[in-house]
Amino acid sequence: MSLIVTKGYLIGKYKYKLFDEILVFLNEYGNKFVCYALGTRKINSKNSFSLIFGNFLEFEFFYSNNPEKISKLKKVTTLNAINFENSFNLGILVANDILSIKKTNKNDYIFYQNILLKVYKNENELAIAVYAYIYYLYTQYPEWNFYKCGLHHSYSDSIDLFNSNLFKCSKCSVNQQTYNLDINEIKFILYLLKSSSLDELFINCFLNKYNINWKKIYDYLNYLFNQYIRILNKEKKKSK
Repeated sequence: MSLIVTKGYLIGKYKYKLFDEILVFLNEYGNKFVCYALGTRKINSKNSFSLIFGNFLEFEFFYSNNPEKISKLKKVTTLNAINFENSFNLGILVANDILSIKKTNKNDYIFYQNILLKVYKNENELAIAVYAYIYYLYTQYPEWNFYKCGLHHSYSDSIDLFNSNLFKCSKCSVNQQTYNLDINEIKFILYLLKSSSLDELFINCFLNKYNINWKKIYDYLNYLFNQYIRILNKEKKKSK
C-alpha cells in the first residue's frame, strides 16, 4: 500500500464493528476514496474530531490498488471547520447521498463547494437539497426530451423523474397519487433542467423566479430518489 496525502471533504461515514468506521472522501480533483478507519468511534480518537461533514480536510491514508482490499486511514487534519450545526444541513446530506452513487469528477467537487456556499449563506436548506437532486438529474441524464414523457405523452400535473423510463407524465406514473406537482412546479424543474451549463443551473436554482413550495418539491424528489435507490439495490443483489 502506498501513502496518499490529499485534500477534500468527507461525504460518507458508516459504522463498522464496535469502534471503527468506513469513510468515503471526495478530493479536490473529484476522486472518491473509501477507507477503513480504525477506532474513530472511540471518545479519545484524534481523527474523530475532524470527521465532520462540511469540514475541509487533509487526509492521509494507505491506498490499496487491490479491489479485494480496502484503503486504510492514517490521519485527518481539519484545514477549515464548518459550524457543527451546519454539518447536519439537509443540503449537505442529500449531496452526500448523490455523490455516494455516482461516478465522480472535478465538477462534483465544485458542486459540493456550491452546496457549502449556500449553507454558509443560510439559504433555505430545502432549496439546497432540491438543487442537489436537480444537479444529479442534469448531469446523469442530459439527453432527455423535457417536453415529453418516456411514453411520448405531454406532461400534465405530475412527473416521475426517476422511474424506469426516466421522465413520465402522471398518466404513465405508477406513483401518480403521491406528491403530485402543480404546473408551476413542473415548469420550475424543466426551467432548471434546460440550463445551458452547470454554472447557470446553480444560478437559476436560487433566482426565486417562480413561487416555489420547496418542501413539496423536496418531498417529491426525495421519495423518487429513494425509490430509485431501491431499484439499484435490487439490481446489485441480482448480479451477485
